[in-house]
Amino acid sequence: MRRLMSVFFVALLVGACGRPAGSGAQAAEATAPAFDCEVYDGAGEVAAFAQSHVIIFGEAIHGTNESPAAFFALICELAQQGMPVKVGLEAEHDTSAGLNTFLDHPDDTDALIETTRKMWSVHDGRSSEAILKLLRQLAGLRAQGADVTVFAFDASWELDHTDSEDWGTIGRDAKMAEHVNTAVQDFPGAVVLLTGGFHARKQAFEFDGTRFEPMASKITARPVLSLEMKHAGGSGWMWGEVDGEPFKGAVELTNMLEADAPVRAYVLEPTADGGDGAYYPGPITASSPAFPAAFTP
Repeated sequence: MRRLMSVFFVALLVGACGRPAGSGAQAAEATAPAFDCEVYDGAGEVAAFAQSHVIIFGEAIHGTNESPAAFFALICELAQQGMPVKVGLEAEHDTSAGLNTFLDHPDDTDALIETTRKMWSVHDGRSSEAILKLLRQLAGLRAQGADVTVFAFDASWELDHTDSEDWGTIGRDAKMAEHVNTAVQDFPGAVVLLTGGFHARKQAFEFDGTRFEPMASKITARPVLSLEMKHAGGSGWMWGEVDGEPFKGAVELTNMLEADAPVRAYVLEPTADGGDGAYYPGPITASSPAFPAAFTP
């Protein structure tokens, strides 16, 4: 059933959200080293919300190089401003300790696989080489003195999948939100999450006759600022079904953007789904599983 869930969400992921009230807290005044951050237009505007909101990046599809890069660009900007940063990933909640340990030992991939095997056994793009690179980039920030930690908030393995209510984004997303609320409570710094677009929506919705109550709609510890991924086409890694047949590999994606769409930018502007804004990574390329052998049928 976990595989079926993965198939379902990989096939459907789209971003979403709703513009928050208020301007957010000012950046922390602590002095930070000069980090090598990729420049994204609009980073300062988004960073202004970081200490008052949970910032969510909703991926249109998992398994690209460019989405984690856009995610890290904001984290790097926040660290540059001297903020403590909590980074949330859509991996099983009980892998949090192993992920954090890896930030201190970024060359020990054997220990990473051993302590976070559930994460790397999900080959729908959440266990990609780009995510491994992201973790090493976070480790690099920590090594340079940044106060950065990582936690996992997924709950797929916690649920009874014989219960149909736990199959979609109802029971699962409620649990995911609980994990985020716990992580955010009393934390004074920035909280930034990377997740699938359905989970990033801030309002309940129906799709194909099924009602979804997304994670972002259930986060209560802080207001949510959710950014939808708007890419310029290319390819992404998918594990699921195509025309009813099992498929695992790179899929081609069409560029649906206007010719003058921004590239490497965050834009705070209401979206068609009632969202807060979008991130524009430009053309995307597929990122395959980091550890293909770490597979649990």
